[in-house]
Amino acid sequence: MKKIVTTLHNLAELDSQGKSEEARRSVYVIEVVPYEHSCKFDLYVGSTWHPVEYRYEEHKSGGPKAAHIFRRRATVGEIRWDLMTDFPKFHSKGAVERAERRVALWLEHQGFVVKCNMLNQD
Repeated sequence: MKKIVTTLHNLAELDSQGKSEEARRSVYVIEVVPYEHSCKFDLYVGSTWHPVEYRYEEHKSGGPKAAHIFRRRATVGEIRWDLMTDFPKFHSKGAVERAERRVALWLEHQGFVVKCNMLNQD
């Protein structure tokens, strides 16, 4: 855990250079509870400029702002605060998306099956 937190803090520090406003963007992790047998995901990793709890409620509602997985193949479990301990906030969308991808890859390395839109990005 220490290594990913250090990596994220380094990204956040680079992202904050030359910026005076408060960083607001966060990476978050939510449990995936499949209701389709074909859905094998354990966790969903996303990012937001809203408070994490607000984004969580959007996913739970299953409405148009919910991730596709939560509209079609699974329900929302708990926010995994234990996997987000000491994650920093970011200023830019680009930086938080890079952090999101790194968190997803780290979780996969820990043995989780992860759904994250940034895993399909270069």
